[in-house]
Amino acid sequence: MISGQIIEEVNLKTMQVDSRLCGRGKSTDMRKEINESKDSYKVLSPTKMLNKEQSEGLIDSLRIDSTTTNGGMQVTEQLQDVLSNALARVTCTTHVSGLAYLKAVYGGFYDPVDDLHLIIDEALESSIQEAAINVSKDAGHLFLSKLSFRPWHRNSDVFEISPKGGEGLENIASGSSGCDILNSSEQLRLVSQRIVNPLYATLIPRVAFERFQSKLVDKGTASFGCVSLLRPELFANYKSVRCLSAFFDRSEFAIAMSYQGVSFDDVSPVTPTTYRNSERLHIHYLTDEVWTRSLRIRKDSKGVPNMKKVMDFIAGELEGGEFIFNANAEDREALKERLGQEAVVETHGRNDLRHIKKAAFLGSRNLSPFEGEIISQLGIPRDEVDIARGVLAGYQFFMRSNLRVMDSADPVDIYCCDRRMVDFMLDVFPDAQVTKHDIGIQYENLSDARGFNGGRRSESGRKALYPVYFSESEKRAYRRYLGALNSSDLGTLNPSNWHSQQSFQQAS
Repeated sequence: MISGQIIEEVNLKTMQVDSRLCGRGKSTDMRKEINESKDSYKVLSPTKMLNKEQSEGLIDSLRIDSTTTNGGMQVTEQLQDVLSNALARVTCTTHVSGLAYLKAVYGGFYDPVDDLHLIIDEALESSIQEAAINVSKDAGHLFLSKLSFRPWHRNSDVFEISPKGGEGLENIASGSSGCDILNSSEQLRLVSQRIVNPLYATLIPRVAFERFQSKLVDKGTASFGCVSLLRPELFANYKSVRCLSAFFDRSEFAIAMSYQGVSFDDVSPVTPTTYRNSERLHIHYLTDEVWTRSLRIRKDSKGVPNMKKVMDFIAGELEGGEFIFNANAEDREALKERLGQEAVVETHGRNDLRHIKKAAFLGSRNLSPFEGEIISQLGIPRDEVDIARGVLAGYQFFMRSNLRVMDSADPVDIYCCDRRMVDFMLDVFPDAQVTKHDIGIQYENLSDARGFNGGRRSESGRKALYPVYFSESEKRAYRRYLGALNSSDLGTLNPSNWHSQQSFQQAS
């Protein structure tokens, strides 16, 4: 199969789910079941550390990830060798390596191996990916000439995008197109990479596509946005598929699969839905508003951004003793300097931090207005995606700490930015103590506030607030965004240049 070709539908009707809370024995029970079985399995884990743990607990298993070597073969080559030649009854690998292997299979490099049960330990992240770019009329027509749009087989009001045969979209994706206009945009390469990736169905709502075409003609520039969903067809050849994930139904993976017609069979044993000794938890938070990117970078009248206030507060709270923290990628270096240690970027698959009794989750991973609009036009509630990326990730991160030790009575302090996270944690730790700290969060977008780079004035007369890591093109895009807000014309937004969803790193 040619890379990027639309995969014809092979139904994955049902996925088994074990959605017990973190620390309730999902992995332990899975290993027991596999060890008592005669069948063959492939197990995907979120990190190399957990992959090693799983392999060590499974009989007749072989571990393959980026730390293993076999005659100099790449990870995907090792997986093909083991699976096609049945070198082990159980093959253990990571999410990243497992998806890389599937990409090779559906790119036509390997034949699929189907006599296996698939176990996915923790929901697959990046199951929903957005991309957007603001293009001129010339670049837009050149780009569109390399794409094919056809009504999606699940919804005629949605187009599925694929490369037009022989038009070289793969060259744009790799930055090797013969056209300087198309080579000049990093964001255009990102959009192209999404479209040619056989793991994903890349979609655009019909109404959004028609509006893009109209604006391109009328205004000479327009924003093109699309959404890529991990394909359920990738898992259809397995004898069965099971995902082990707390709150699976609220995960990004579940949203993507359900939207594409997959139903779920919950095979979870009956266990308590709250944690005992929950009074030992003390939850600290900073604002009742949702912690968004715009709120993070907003400045007060003295020019102090909210994130600087958060860093100052957290540094004081975590001083002395052991702790872990997680934050958006652009804030990690500054926090590292303040706190004297690296961020823990894994929100899943770390079982070596159970002694930690202080944890701070400071990230904002919400969709931008434009991304949220495209997602909503597809019929996917944007709030559900925001919860999956931000709040559910926060819960998983906090459960790396001593909260994971079920019989512990030791006090634990966790720090988050917004009330939304607090309410989620109270659902499972109902007797937790809650404290809101007033650190002077600036809510109003002050007209005289200076931006991180001096606040150059936008066409709407507002001052642009942007952080130091923005490129000049990103600053211009963000100023266009402020102008669009002023005119209430969301169709002209190009948020992908100014609002980067910071994915939390995942080991391969």
